[in-house]
Order: sequence, then structure tokens, then C-alpha cells
Amino acid sequence: MLHLRDNAYNVKFYRPLNLKSTLHLTLFLYKKPYILYVFLMKNIAQLENIAFKTFIMPADLNFHGTLFGGAMLAYLDKAGAIVAQKRCKSRVFLVAMNKSEFIKPARLNDAITIYAVVSKVGNTSMTVTMEAWREEPITGEIALSAKSEAVYVAIDENLKPCPVDRG
Repeated sequence: MLHLRDNAYNVKFYRPLNLKSTLHLTLFLYKKPYILYVFLMKNIAQLENIAFKTFIMPADLNFHGTLFGGAMLAYLDKAGAIVAQKRCKSRVFLVAMNKSEFIKPARLNDAITIYAVVSKVGNTSMTVTMEAWREEPITGEIALSAKSEAVYVAIDENLKPCPVDRG
């Protein structure tokens, strides 16, 4: 809990620590309480969640001069596989790419950074949540380019599903 105090107001923040959390804000303006609730989503775009970085090359462009959607999906798949393999300590297969959303196009020479986290773990499968951010190298403009969720299955040396937590 965080308390801020000023002559005109007293603010209290309550923030539970889970993936989808609620910020409970009590604001006292001239001794009258006002309660605000703000729903927050944990931001995965943090330094420790970087899974993959690349530059957009001419071979990755479509006829509009922007990144081909299939190339973005390939980048997301690579990033998700890296994170999933680190989590289960074995090789993985991609079984589903869910909720892929292309938000802002990337162009030639943009840097793409993909952030990824394992958001759900099953017996043999893991769901990885990913965000691809583009950075324009000249202006430094940074924007969310794409989001996706992917499901990976842990496999053994015989390419058969195996438990994620083999312990």
C-alpha cells in the first residue's frame, strides 16, 4: 500500500499482485472520499522478458512496403518457442497460434523486439503470451506492432508429448 499526502488530498493505492489486477484508489479531496477502481493488465514489455530481436529486411516486406504478416508470425513463433523451451527444459512443438492481432505495421529497417512470458502451464502444454514492439531507428518512435498467444507442447527425444514439470 502506498500513501501520498498533500495539503489538499490523501491518496491510498492498493494493488494485488496477480496477472490481471485491480488498482483501488481512494482519493480524499477536501476530506471527501472518492473511490476509483482501475483494471490493469500486467505489462510484459519488460527487459527480463525479451525473447527475440531482429531488423526488418527487404525480403520480409509485402507489396505495401510493410512487414509481411507471415514473417511477423514466424518471429512470434520463434520467440514463443525460446521461452517455452526455457520453461520446460526440453524441445517443444507449436500446436496453436491464438488471438494474433496486428496493431501497427512495421517498415523496412525497423527494429522488432518480442517480449514473451509463459502465462499458463498444463500437464504437457504451455501458453505463451507475446508482444512485438517496433522501433523506428531514426526517430526513435516505439509502438506496439502485434500481440499473440501460442500453445506449445513439450516433447521428448522420440517426439512424443512429455510432462512440462518432470522434476
